[in-house]
Amino acid sequence: MTIARRKLVYESEVGVYHVVVRCVRRAFLCGADAYSGANYDLHKE
Repeated sequence: MTIARRKLVYESEVGVYHVVVRCVRRAFLCGADAYSGANYDLHKE
């Protein structure tokens, strides 16, 4: 069973969180990818 994050994190409490973002096939989410030469600046918006 999964629990929505909005039910796990309370705005009234101070917390420290470890956030991990992963992409498949060495893809970049934003900026220039030195490996493929592609530019993904359009994702910044």
